[in-house]
Amino acid sequence: MDTQTITSYAYDWHSLPPALLFAGNRHDVAEHATSLLQSLWCTAKKNTACTRCSTCTRIAQRQWHGLTWVSPQKGYTLDDLDGVTRAISFALDPDEHHFFVLENADALSPACANSLLKSVEEPPAGYHFIFLCERPDGILPTIRSRSTLIRLAHATVSCSQLEILSYFQECGNYEGYAHFVRALETAAVTERECADIVDALINAWSERYKEAIVQHNEEGAAQARHALALLRTSLSHQLMPGSAKLFLKNLFLQFHA
Repeated sequence: MDTQTITSYAYDWHSLPPALLFAGNRHDVAEHATSLLQSLWCTAKKNTACTRCSTCTRIAQRQWHGLTWVSPQKGYTLDDLDGVTRAISFALDPDEHHFFVLENADALSPACANSLLKSVEEPPAGYHFIFLCERPDGILPTIRSRSTLIRLAHATVSCSQLEILSYFQECGNYEGYAHFVRALETAAVTERECADIVDALINAWSERYKEAIVQHNEEGAAQARHALALLRTSLSHQLMPGSAKLFLKNLFLQFHA
């Protein structure tokens, strides 16, 4: 499996892998998938996208004839993949292409993933898969090993998020909870931005862990390991709309228990 971190694309029809796995912010991976598809099909510009022509517009609206975009409301079921199964059973004309884009691919159950394996490994001529997820370690190994992984560059943490981050610089300081709740109430934090906050914290605590190891600081290393375990466990919880602040409050209580 190839891995790269990108902010732009260099694919054309000849270099396109059978299956791509975009990992990053949920909004960003969907946007990048759309941009890639536009750059391939747009006739107004070569190897890029004008974003304004009828082709680019229909792709952005997910109404393009060569695109099946699957976005389940909750976890995947086999019924959610019926459109993929039906579409891929038809042979395409020479030089014709069709993309299957699966959002929240880390929600694929083993049964759903297994139903796609043969098609992903050896797709019929002209068919391509793009899997979208926040973190590749949430993707089942059977899918991940058959895809080219592309990690998108992380978004910059906003000023309002920086204040929230400051409350997770230490463990075991529950006395700051009241101040944290007040700061949280005034911050405009969405479910999508929670992933950015957790990513930033994982990066920060990873650096502190490395530093503690170099300095033979066993207490500091243990604290960093504990913080990283809590943060990584928090990523396994799928956030529902409107649950961002509750998620962060629960994370604070776990951090400072």
